Amino acid sequence: MLKKTPASLLALALAVGLTFATVAPAQAASDGRPGGGGGHNSSRGYDRWWSNPTPTQSPTPTQSPSPSSSPSPSPSPSASPSAKPSPAPSTAPSPVPSTSPSPAPSSSPSPSTAPASRSVATTSKTTQPTTTYGVAAYIYKKLDPNKPASWGNSGAQRLLVQVLDNPSKEANSWFSSLDPALLPDDVCGAGWAIQQDKAKVANGFSFPDDIPQQVDNIGWPPLYDAKHTDLSALMTVPLCAGAEASLTITPATCTAPEKVVLGATSHAAWGALDRVSGPGSYTVTATADPGYRFADDSTAKTFSGTLAGVLPKSDPSCAPPPKCIPNSSVSYTYDPARNSGVITVPNPANSTGELCRSFWVTAASWKYLGSSQWAQKIDVVDKLGEISTPGDYPYTAPVTCGQGDIYASYDGADATLDPGPYLWGPDNPFDEKFLHEMGFTGPRPTYTTTELGCNEVTAEPSTTPPTCTAAGQYTLPDVDKVTWWVDGVETEPGTYTVKAGTKVTVVARATEGTVLKGGVQDPRTLLWSYTWKLDFPKPECQSPELTGQITAICENDVPWISYTVTLVDPDHQSTGDTAELTFQSGSDSFTFIPALGTIHDGETLSGRVLWPGAAIDGDGDPIGWPGWSNEGGVWHEIDGNYAWTRDGVTAIISVNPSISDDLEYPSGNPYCNPGPTVIEPTLSSVPATCDATTSGTFTLPDIEGIVWKVDGVVTEPGTYSGGTPSTKIVTAELDQSDGPVVLAPGAQTRWELEFTAPKECLTIEGSTATGECLADSPWIFYTITLTDPYNQASDHDADIIMTDGTNTVTLPLGTVPPSGVLTGKVLWPGASVDPDTGEANGWPGWVQVDGEWTTTTDPAHYGWTRVITTATLSVNPEMQVDLTYPPATPDCNTNPPEDPPTYGIFPTSAVLAQQCTTDGRGVLTLGQVDGVSFFEDVNYFIDGVPATSSTVYLRAGTYEVTVTTKSPNDGLQGATAWRVTVTGAQVCGELETLALTGADAGVLLALGGILVAAGAAAAVTARVRMRRAE
Repeated sequence: MLKKTPASLLALALAVGLTFATVAPAQAASDGRPGGGGGHNSSRGYDRWWSNPTPTQSPTPTQSPSPSSSPSPSPSPSASPSAKPSPAPSTAPSPVPSTSPSPAPSSSPSPSTAPASRSVATTSKTTQPTTTYGVAAYIYKKLDPNKPASWGNSGAQRLLVQVLDNPSKEANSWFSSLDPALLPDDVCGAGWAIQQDKAKVANGFSFPDDIPQQVDNIGWPPLYDAKHTDLSALMTVPLCAGAEASLTITPATCTAPEKVVLGATSHAAWGALDRVSGPGSYTVTATADPGYRFADDSTAKTFSGTLAGVLPKSDPSCAPPPKCIPNSSVSYTYDPARNSGVITVPNPANSTGELCRSFWVTAASWKYLGSSQWAQKIDVVDKLGEISTPGDYPYTAPVTCGQGDIYASYDGADATLDPGPYLWGPDNPFDEKFLHEMGFTGPRPTYTTTELGCNEVTAEPSTTPPTCTAAGQYTLPDVDKVTWWVDGVETEPGTYTVKAGTKVTVVARATEGTVLKGGVQDPRTLLWSYTWKLDFPKPECQSPELTGQITAICENDVPWISYTVTLVDPDHQSTGDTAELTFQSGSDSFTFIPALGTIHDGETLSGRVLWPGAAIDGDGDPIGWPGWSNEGGVWHEIDGNYAWTRDGVTAIISVNPSISDDLEYPSGNPYCNPGPTVIEPTLSSVPATCDATTSGTFTLPDIEGIVWKVDGVVTEPGTYSGGTPSTKIVTAELDQSDGPVVLAPGAQTRWELEFTAPKECLTIEGSTATGECLADSPWIFYTITLTDPYNQASDHDADIIMTDGTNTVTLPLGTVPPSGVLTGKVLWPGASVDPDTGEANGWPGWVQVDGEWTTTTDPAHYGWTRVITTATLSVNPEMQVDLTYPPATPDCNTNPPEDPPTYGIFPTSAVLAQQCTTDGRGVLTLGQVDGVSFFEDVNYFIDGVPATSSTVYLRAGTYEVTVTTKSPNDGLQGATAWRVTVTGAQVCGELETLALTGADAGVLLALGGILVAAGAAAAVTARVRMRRAE
């Protein structure tokens, strides 16, 4: 065991210290932010576990002597939360370039001499290291001005100055002073601090302009040291404007001297006031709060002066006060006839010029509302207001018909001073106080009344009954203060006419305060009224009557209106004597001008007028009709020119009375047509037939007033050839030479006649195609007959198209010659012959493998063509012909000349499940025999659509199921067609086996015969079943 001597402990301590100095020189910031490396994060919240030791001394890097005698940064605090940096010794040298030379080259300015600018302070150098060091100063407002500057007490920071080109850490000194010119305008007074950051400058690094509150947006590295300092430690901080202080002097009186009153202050405080009141001098000083200054830039403001004492008794303002004017000296006059007078307030010597007690006066007059004294309504009010000074105060309130009162009171709010609107009796609804009750000198009493009945008037309407020739009348006299109302409507005075048989209610209403003689008073409104019911009965008079008729006629193709009317009016009830003719139809109306004439009782008026819109020439011949316009010699039907009258009108002859008839526009007849002749041109055409000698015709009828044009050429009426194929443009134009003609509404005037060959004329009917075996090869012999009398066929190339619904092959046959008949033969698809010998060497559905012929289902070998029954002959048009693969004969074999091939015989099956699915569908199983599926060996169809699965789900309905072989050499064992009916009920449906088709039976018989002859039928079936079972 080692002995723990003081020397060994010192050595251990030095070793540990050197270790920390080596491995952690820049792990944490001295301003409380976590540093880089050493596992510190980039948050500037380091002072949550460490803060500056004292408010007045921020930690600064210590300088330890080194062999090179260059300063080195002090060790950063440990990353451990318990570690705290020690403050720099008070004797540690401050890195102020002005007093201690910086190790940096002389060409690089030190921080203390940084220019007053926010930009980087750098100087050009001949050479510059790739890595430099920088220091920046940020200003911020302390969150708590009474606490030390620190990261935790920092608000948002702004960059003041930065230096980025110091060549080493040793040369990268702290700012020891700052130029106040760098400060933003808002920085003044106490509470501001500076944070200085040191950083390694590389890769274009620059200090940010702003640091959000306690958010480190720089990080460690590139920072390697930082510290906080109050701004006042680096400069003299400018004072803030806004300190204010003022005082006032209270004037001296006869009983009190002048006094000093200290006013409110802003950012300042008062010192001791050495004198408050006079006589004598005073001095007091206001001192600005720390960091503030007065408007004159001082921090203290002194006020001084001399205060006066109490005013002497000889001062005029200290003389004894005058006395008020006694109210008993007030006098008044009163004239009851005018309800007026004058109030006089005297002005005695040594008075104050004011009454000892003010008073108020109101003169009022009232109007009687009825035939008795009460109630009354206010009429005139004369408010004199407050009377308190000497003078004459006249008052008046004339009385017309009622009562006059002069009210007075020492209380300006007394109700008696504001009378109205009604007075129901003495002191009702307020306590009446009169001028004569005030104790003044004057007559009594100060009120007056007029005689009753002074407000009564008489008003009555007069009437004149109606006669057969004159209306009734009533007259409303003009009476002062009376309004007239007729049937609830206010009416001016005057004489008014009334229709016979009318009743009128007339009411006379008096204005308020006026009594209507004989009338009644409304107990609620106190207004008087009188009501009359005026009756104006009808006299026994005969009503006027207009008799006669109005008719529409056509003469010489001109429409006329003929009329004959007689007025019967013995009592002269007609209001006019002028007869006017008017046409009306819906919202349209036309009145004939001039009028038909004048007519009186017993007179008859007759004549005729042209229909509106019609016109004649000097000879009486028509030159215009309603609804028609002649433009450029052509008549056009238009909506104007009274076209609306052609649809029927109501004709009215009015005299008052009137007579009316419904008129229709006069219709035409063989002798009179009131308008242009209406023509509707027509033509007929006959289409072409397959007989090329008849190419179609068209016929133009002979119609008076119509000129025909064919393809723009004038053509006489007649029948013409269509010239199939062709298109004829036929137009019909009006000819006005024999009289005015127009087209019927909607008449057709243009025809586009197409003469085309009937489709059925182009045909290859009669063409044939037959499969024949020739020299052991299958051939197709064909004859194509093309009928095309109109040369409709786009080309004459002939083809035969064979398909089984899935596969298709087209065989070119050649070009149909001008004779229209093409004959020849072509090998069956998949067949081939030796080009030299003509010997068959290929058959459809067969391929030769290892020298042996075998069947194939590859569509490319056309085995599928053996089962087709039809083909299509195509020339344009096309037709379907019967075509089957030629059967072999004893002299011709359509298969390879080898031993009989091995045929496949496949069993068939279709089974419908007894139970339907839950949604009512039937389940049909196909090709399942004795547990073995033969579905893939054959083709099953449902209603002609190939089945893609051996299990098929069918909805309710009836279906045809069929099966065929995939190879023409295979056979089927069992039924080949079924009818399936799905009901969707409890018993899902039924399956019916259809009769075996002849084709299937023939195949089976043929195959059976071959197999029996070969002795191999049983072996084949066993082979197929065995293969399927596997």
